[in-house]
Amino acid sequence: MNVSGLKGTVAQLIAHLGIKPEPAATKLAEYLLTNRLPITKETFQSALQWLKAADSAEVGLPVIKTMFIQQLPFVKGVFEALFTQSKGEPFHKLLSGFRQQLQDGGAVTRTASKLMGVLDSLHVAKQNQLQQIGLQKLVTTWLNSDSTPEMKSGAFSLLLKTGFVPKG
Repeated sequence: MNVSGLKGTVAQLIAHLGIKPEPAATKLAEYLLTNRLPITKETFQSALQWLKAADSAEVGLPVIKTMFIQQLPFVKGVFEALFTQSKGEPFHKLLSGFRQQLQDGGAVTRTASKLMGVLDSLHVAKQNQLQQIGLQKLVTTWLNSDSTPEMKSGAFSLLLKTGFVPKG
């Protein structure tokens, strides 16, 4: 389909669905038609609202495509979860933000208190895991025959300072 033909089809689609012809609607219609995704008035209106609320249509449009392709429920919660995941924010940062929202939410309910406990345990578990990985890498560097003398010396010094290797 050529560009002028696509623009005409987009305009017809938007008019047929009874949607106000605005740039966001045009962009969504073009994307859906180009990717041959199913279009109903309800899914179009929902997707348009989500994209307007999202801070990036470039990230949001592929998320909508994923929802169709993987046959996920076409609901706001699924869109928001996939959208957040696709932005690539680290999981620990999302958990910390969630915990902060629970804390700032005013009166802490029993459920919120339990959730904060779970989030704290996840954070501590992750921190312990990172510490173990760090120590393992130091020991590996220290014992590895491919490590330079400077790397071995540095790793050994850090192992001494952490108390992993006793002095003397």
